Amino acid sequence: MPEVTLIPGDGVGPELAAATRLVLDHAAGSIVWDEVVAGEEAYRKFGAAIPPEVVASVRRTKSALKGPMGNPGAGYLSPNVDLRAQLGLWCNLRTATYFEGARSPFPGTSLVVIRDVTEDIGRGVQQMVGDDAGIAIKFITRASSERVSRFAFTYAREHKYTHVTIPHQAPSLRTTDALFLSTAMAAAKDFPELSVDDEAMDGLSTHLTMRPQSYQVLLCPNSYGGILCGLCAGLVGGVGLMPGVNLDGQGIAVFEAGHGSAPKYRGLNKMNPVGMILSGAMLLEHIGQPEASARVKAAVSKVIAKHESVTYDLGGTATTTEMAEAIVAAL
Repeated sequence: MPEVTLIPGDGVGPELAAATRLVLDHAAGSIVWDEVVAGEEAYRKFGAAIPPEVVASVRRTKSALKGPMGNPGAGYLSPNVDLRAQLGLWCNLRTATYFEGARSPFPGTSLVVIRDVTEDIGRGVQQMVGDDAGIAIKFITRASSERVSRFAFTYAREHKYTHVTIPHQAPSLRTTDALFLSTAMAAAKDFPELSVDDEAMDGLSTHLTMRPQSYQVLLCPNSYGGILCGLCAGLVGGVGLMPGVNLDGQGIAVFEAGHGSAPKYRGLNKMNPVGMILSGAMLLEHIGQPEASARVKAAVSKVIAKHESVTYDLGGTATTTEMAEAIVAAL
């Protein structure tokens, strides 16, 4: 039986993790869960948001399902960034897919955002200069740009996508964005079956909101990818529908929803579990259970389309647990 690390996380994380485990156990029925504590509770108990046991578990199982963890801003590092760094996870992938019944006017939308998470301005290399000025350093390397580009092109090929778009601001950021773009375009020559183009972030943002069905895979540096994840989630009905995964390219994968821990909703049992459940579906495919993965996706689609047992963000009144139970019934 496959063993998977389960990290419930902070805020609404434990509720979503329980809902997702309910669905996956019904769909697969053969997962051995190694539940470990990380985030706020771990920091209170052990003085570390990411205890060594968490990293050891993921390295052993090679796969994890993680609930959202809060970013305290002070006291300790972001546990999400810390976990990625300790495991060497350099690629973040999130999908935004239209479901009939969701609050979206864009049927047919299927977007994938792939970004490097080791570089760019999003790494937080910054400092104050006196009291009245701040500096944040944006850095891009050819090696990391080529690594994430080849991953994105390979992913597109393997998943039958034909079009990859590279967002950038290369005309003004000539030493960083231009390096990322030129490196990606050079790598694209080895994937002649793909249509690869580039677009400035401002124009891309406009065109995505007008005709998102024209795009498929977005290959991005860190910060643009984070922004576009939010935009793409909104296009298909909300961040509660967005699954994702962080990868090291060597077999370790940590699956998580595309949203945060939402601490004000902790314990209310009202958050949409679909993002984490679909992340679980991605996990099933990763551990060699593609049929179970397809069944979970189909059950989610059926429940959203039926629109009887959905959470408030989808226009319903169901609780997190009730929606998960409806998905189990649809299985």
